[in-house]
Amino acid sequence: GSFASRRADIVGALLKRIESAAPDEQLDGTLPQDTPVASPRAHLSLSARLAAAHAAHYGEECIGLDWSRLDLPLLQWTATALGGRVVAAICRALADDYGGFSHGAPDLLLLADRPSAAARFVEVKGPNDRLSDSQVAWCDVLARAGADVEVAYVERCV
Repeated sequence: GSFASRRADIVGALLKRIESAAPDEQLDGTLPQDTPVASPRAHLSLSARLAAAHAAHYGEECIGLDWSRLDLPLLQWTATALGGRVVAAICRALADDYGGFSHGAPDLLLLADRPSAAARFVEVKGPNDRLSDSQVAWCDVLARAGADVEVAYVERCV
């Protein structure tokens, strides 16, 4: 619980940069030709930020992270589809309360067939199933950040 509070300035500044990352990014992390850039580092896209962090930290031990399961292009696609505001909200929740938010995330993340399109989080519930408190908390964090979040109730097929 004290991780983010001990590093509040650093975490806050990084999350602000993620939230305001350049919106018109390309998968390779470059900016479009006509994007005004006062400071190239200040206006990096989410894709470029991910690529830089991946290159700098790949293989380092990190709680909750399995490097062998991460594919950089898929991460870039996902970040692009979600947008900086949603990515920052997810990172903020995990930084502020990793124990509370290390479970309960929606079951599915549906990505459109092109990186610049939308994404949708889906929590699947069966008959007689209900949302747990942690699932409600995740849905709230995501929805407040502007993510498309849905609870899909399914019935048993006979």
